[in-house]
Amino acid sequence: MSAEREGTGTSDGSTGVWHRTIKTVGGLLSSIRTKIVLPYAVLTLAVAAVGTFVVTQLVAGSLEERFNNQLVEAGRVTGDSIVRKEQEHLRLWRAMAFTEGVNETVASKDIYALEKLLVPVAVNHGVHRVEVADDRGRELLGFKRHKGSGMGQNYTLSTGNDLSTWPIVGPILAGQVDQYGDKFVMLVKEPEVGYVFYTGGPVKQDDRVVGAVLLGTYLDDFLADVKQEVLADITFYSNNGEVLATTLPGGEEQIGELLQVSPAFCQSIIARHDETLRRSITLYGRSYWMVYGPLQIRGTLLGIFSAALPTNFIVQKAATSRLQFGLLFTSAMVLVFIIGYLISRRIIVPIMRLVQTSRAVAAGDLSQQTGIRSSDEIGTLASTFDQMTRKLRERTRELEEEASKIRAILESIADGVIVEDKEGRIIMMNPAAERILGSMSEDFLVSPIRELPPVQGSESSSLSSGDRRFEASGRVVSAREAPVVTQDGVELGKVMVFRDITREVEVDRLKDEFIENVSHELRTPLTSIKGHIDLLELTAKDKLNERQRKSLRYISERSSQLVAMIGELLDMTDIAAGTLGLDLSPTSLDELILEVIESLQERIEEKQLTAIAQLPEDLPQVSVDRDRIKRVLYNLISNSCNYTMPGGRITVTTYVNGDKVRVDVEDNGIGISKADQARLFTRFFRGREMPHDDVRGAGLGLYMAKALIEAHGERIWLERSTPGEGSVFSFTLPIAENQESKESNSLPASIGAGNTKAVKPRIAASPQNETPRRARLEIQERHL
Repeated sequence: MSAEREGTGTSDGSTGVWHRTIKTVGGLLSSIRTKIVLPYAVLTLAVAAVGTFVVTQLVAGSLEERFNNQLVEAGRVTGDSIVRKEQEHLRLWRAMAFTEGVNETVASKDIYALEKLLVPVAVNHGVHRVEVADDRGRELLGFKRHKGSGMGQNYTLSTGNDLSTWPIVGPILAGQVDQYGDKFVMLVKEPEVGYVFYTGGPVKQDDRVVGAVLLGTYLDDFLADVKQEVLADITFYSNNGEVLATTLPGGEEQIGELLQVSPAFCQSIIARHDETLRRSITLYGRSYWMVYGPLQIRGTLLGIFSAALPTNFIVQKAATSRLQFGLLFTSAMVLVFIIGYLISRRIIVPIMRLVQTSRAVAAGDLSQQTGIRSSDEIGTLASTFDQMTRKLRERTRELEEEASKIRAILESIADGVIVEDKEGRIIMMNPAAERILGSMSEDFLVSPIRELPPVQGSESSSLSSGDRRFEASGRVVSAREAPVVTQDGVELGKVMVFRDITREVEVDRLKDEFIENVSHELRTPLTSIKGHIDLLELTAKDKLNERQRKSLRYISERSSQLVAMIGELLDMTDIAAGTLGLDLSPTSLDELILEVIESLQERIEEKQLTAIAQLPEDLPQVSVDRDRIKRVLYNLISNSCNYTMPGGRITVTTYVNGDKVRVDVEDNGIGISKADQARLFTRFFRGREMPHDDVRGAGLGLYMAKALIEAHGERIWLERSTPGEGSVFSFTLPIAENQESKESNSLPASIGAGNTKAVKPRIAASPQNETPRRARLEIQERHL
């Protein structure tokens, strides 16, 4: 038991030491002394790192530049060595081919005589290989010096081999001559010795080619000589990128796959022979840079070559320079740190006094003063801080007075006011809000307004469009909320103002009931009056003069208008009560449009207007209540007639927009002001700008149109309107799933006469989401 306590005590002691260490380190890091010294140290460290990097890069860059120059020079010297070797071959070839008696000996195929003439020349000049062929490509004499031997007698002679298959033997014996003459070069791989570089030419007698002499040099020995001259490792490649010979450690058999390049790379070297292309490789842990060039002699492309130099000395030099400069800059950083620490001691004392005073002020003691008096920046800061504390005392007193006034104002407001923070928590509520909400419910949790159920199906004209209604416990509340935003655009929360409008809602309900009852009562006598007038027109038509008939028509028209107005009032009450029913069926929309235009024919003629219906021939049927949509079209087109001056134009356009049909009703009338556009679709609203006094109505046309379209699940809107230029109203309708034949639903070709035109473009309906084209379409007309 004691052991357990002892162990626990040790663990608690270690934890305490660890916490104290963390707290001490945190205090050091947060102290102003550290904040003064640390930037100097960091800046010095950054300068040291950048300086070391820059200087090292300059040193390495200089070394790399010299290295590159040496590498390029090695490639150039390699190319020159290849040319010199070819010139040496030509010189020895002339010494053999023009030796007296050689041409007669080759022509007579005297092998022994040929051996006496050419072998001493080959031995004396250290030639690696000599091949003499007759005029059929058969070997007369072959001289082969053993690889690695000196200029002594260590060589082998051969005869009788077939040389006609060698690439250059055929052209030589055929007497071919190119821009470089009648000499040719090639590389031939031979057993035991590898690749041999040959230069050959013809042997002639009386201007007739009687044979050929070819001189060869072992490619490995040649590369070893070139390496001694250029102090770089040399590698020869074939045209396909295969390694032919190399002086790099290991030889072509061991590192051939590492050195091998692609045929495409070879072609790029050959194509850009005037450029220096290089790449790096790593062999046995050692890095090399290689420069490449084409291997081309006397116009014959034998492959490419590379010169390689190791890069280890550059890396070692750069590392040494980096270490030296790192030590130098580290010493400078330590010195700067010590100086910064000494300077911080002179600054920290007045700053600590400022810290103590600021903590006291933050705790609420605004009577504290720093008491620092000096002419430097810290003294200015202390003086400003004391002045700020005095102003804070004055401002706090003023804010307390203002808060008292605001509290008194809120308590005296009859409307309820609730202020919420960004998380929805209530931070202020006046007594009116408590009284109103208390009379409606006792169990609000966080956000009272959001917990109230909204009123369904009622909309009062007394409320603005931004208000919301809620109902609970038989009471109705009108609420409006707005964000609380600072001058900088930061949202702090929301303020909600609401009032009890139960009485106003009841008044609206009674008003709707009154309108419905009165409308029902008025429609019966009006229908009777309308019927008797129609009967009078039919029975007494011949007994009435023109003036009397005109009066009867006027009475009939006004009665019809009154009946339609009463019908709208009844529909309005159905909409308000949510009892408006729809009889949906597939309907031809263009048929409805033409019927509406026909019904307005007399008014269109009277005002000398032009009505145009742009109806695509393949317009699909829509699933709608035919009578309701006809009412919508009538209201929109009738409005265009009323608010378009004589001589104007009304255009009804339909087109397919996705899975819907869109209808645009456009006119060039008086337009709608910006102030009126926001209230267009509200009840009993009529525009303040009237073209003449005989424009009548109850202000329900657009309201009804909006309600009927929304009952179909679609929308209606004002697309655009400019005062003096006209307006465009648009709405959408759903396409019917089962399409009927359009021929069976189409109207007769001629259904009346007048100035109204139904225009059908010969082009197809407008593509999806695309506005229909109206300008300069080729059209056909049907007079209504």
